[in-house]
Amino acid sequence: MNWKNLERKVAESLGGERVSRGADFGESAPDVEHDVFSVECKYRKNISKFLHESLKQAQGYDDSKIPIVVLKERMQRGEYVLMKFDDFVKVWRGDTV
Repeated sequence: MNWKNLERKVAESLGGERVSRGADFGESAPDVEHDVFSVECKYRKNISKFLHESLKQAQGYDDSKIPIVVLKERMQRGEYVLMKFDDFVKVWRGDTV
């Protein structure tokens, strides 16, 4: 997989459309055009071990439930939610428990 394939997968899974900018990466636009979400995709060689371990810890409590990790930096307004993309798609489509 590469970053383009990730954007394609996300667009297809969410029913959106991948935004192709060609060679113009100076243009500010989401990676995937969607009616509900503003989607930015990131493809990296490494993601923080802390994030992997946190999600694995949440998954270990009850494998019948969708694991999530809620993240917040000190002094940050609001929080972030981390979950596996396939689990997110299940929730989005209403295919959950």
